[in-house]
Amino acid sequence: MNKFDFISANTGVLVGAGHGIGLELDRRIRSEFPHIKLYSTYHDQSKNQNSKALRLDPLDESDIMKFADSLSEIDFVISTVGYLGSTPEKSLKQIDLKEMTYAFQVNALHMPLLMKHLYRKLNSGSLVTVLSAMVGSVSDNHMGGWYGYRGSKAALNMFMRNMSIELRKSIVVSVHPGTTKTSLSKDFIKSVKHEVYGADQTAKHLIDFWQNCMMNHSGRFFHWSGEELTY
Repeated sequence: MNKFDFISANTGVLVGAGHGIGLELDRRIRSEFPHIKLYSTYHDQSKNQNSKALRLDPLDESDIMKFADSLSEIDFVISTVGYLGSTPEKSLKQIDLKEMTYAFQVNALHMPLLMKHLYRKLNSGSLVTVLSAMVGSVSDNHMGGWYGYRGSKAALNMFMRNMSIELRKSIVVSVHPGTTKTSLSKDFIKSVKHEVYGADQTAKHLIDFWQNCMMNHSGRFFHWSGEELTY
């Protein structure tokens, strides 16, 4: 059964590599697998710390089309794009339509939009993967709240499942990276009781996980440790 391996990869796309986990993934891939031609992207210039990344708006289809046209064959597509917001909703009365719509656009809709224009470039056995979140598991939701974030991550998992059925020659997986010290989580990790990782440590965990991905993992949702999570 086909297994993904960065050593055998020649070309990859890393979306959301301007800071945080994406930036550390960029650094590790370039350091550990220097033979890979890596196309990294960022969106927000004010947050970008990656001089090797290209600017790409993952919600602008014309931008994506131009980017896709510049590529030939691809061995992996990794997206670390995500949005939590400053005040996740704890109750129905806090729901704001504009804020929730944006969360769904960033967290869920960007991935199928990207792959609409990148899927034709995928080599057989390629890896298509995205950072999801355990709170996006419907069956594991026992606390409620965080409507926009939970709902958008659950939608993302469904989109990835859909794509795995269509992209049968690729390994399509969602992965929970673990709680990580980044700008996204900085306002919420103070109350976290489980282990919190640095972005460089999380990047190592993720690369180790992806190195062990096989075709029979496609369409499934995993913790970085390899444990399968429920939708």
